[in-house]
Amino acid sequence: MLARDANRDTWCLCFSPKDEEDQEETDCHHDNSDGTNNNNNNNRRRTVCPGAGEHPLQYNYTFWYSRRTPSRPASSQSYEQNIRQIGSVASVEQFWRFYSHLVRPGDLSGHSDFHLFKEGIKPMWEDESNRSGGKWIIRLRKGLASRFWENIILAMLGEQFMVGEEICGAVVSIRFQEDILSIWNRTSNDQTTTSRIRDTLRRVLNLPTNSIMEYKTHTDSLSHLNAASLECPDSLLSLPVQFLQQPIRNRAADESSVTRSSSVMLNSRETEGSLAPL
Repeated sequence: MLARDANRDTWCLCFSPKDEEDQEETDCHHDNSDGTNNNNNNNRRRTVCPGAGEHPLQYNYTFWYSRRTPSRPASSQSYEQNIRQIGSVASVEQFWRFYSHLVRPGDLSGHSDFHLFKEGIKPMWEDESNRSGGKWIIRLRKGLASRFWENIILAMLGEQFMVGEEICGAVVSIRFQEDILSIWNRTSNDQTTTSRIRDTLRRVLNLPTNSIMEYKTHTDSLSHLNAASLECPDSLLSLPVQFLQQPIRNRAADESSVTRSSSVMLNSRETEGSLAPL
């Protein structure tokens, strides 16, 4: 189980101006020319490493952010050009230092997405690690995304899914009428693996057994996009700096407000459920 680090740090590139001034002293980026700790990442020269005395994660993970104009569909090309990498973590302590500075998903504006993927895997259907895979989709009523997102990523970083290297990453998508969580895996036709991921999601989120969850292959998603969308390279907005410059929020207050809402809307249907900590 992951535990929060009590020490505040200024490790990341994307926090407040004061944090950025101190970043040089605490940044643990290094050249990866020797090929160590690259997690099969061949297209990136730099990675992160656990600090002295820190607890390493089994895989390095990278946070990404994207936002688009809802009135215009985005093509795969424009999506790739505009999705922004905002930082990587290699240890439990680095994760909590980074995560505590990020705005909670529930406070983002509409049509915004946070992605947390294993280092070297882009959150795109066409990525080599994702091409043959798919994702489990959970649709939530407004107000639940922050807590559910936290539970999912803690389960992922803590290797609770027990499916080896199958997990690629997780996404939280903020929309106007509902929010969407998804977890991506490598092999869509491995029914044993996809069933185990589904069952773990239900346990981690404490979902009722009759909750409706949808599994969708990335091939189907890409086919639908190619058939329905037009090329629109300007449809995605640039990364809004202000969403990474807000002060650390009162996490306890955020969680208590989410806990008061105890139902989950799955595929636009409301189903009673409760929240359970990991």
